[in-house]
Amino acid sequence: MLNIILGALKVIILLGTLIIVHEFGHFIVAKLCGMKVLKFSIGFGPKLISKKGKETEYSLRAIPLRRICSIRRWRWRFDRRKSIYE
Repeated sequence: MLNIILGALKVIILLGTLIIVHEFGHFIVAKLCGMKVLKFSIGFGPKLISKKGKETEYSLRAIPLRRICSIRRWRWRFDRRKSIYE
């Protein structure tokens, strides 16, 4: 029984780590492309720790089973040949 619980815990930790790396990839690519990242959060529920950067709010939340990387929508204006934020 203990082996099953430990195995499940290992899977949750592994998936959580993969999701953090995945969302951090979204964050880095958005920043490199000049997009505004509004929020980068690990977990959901009430905020435990929160810090506001220049344009991004970073937070750690109570239940660490979901990650959020909120990026402002990007729209390309072909008529003017330059990108703008919506």
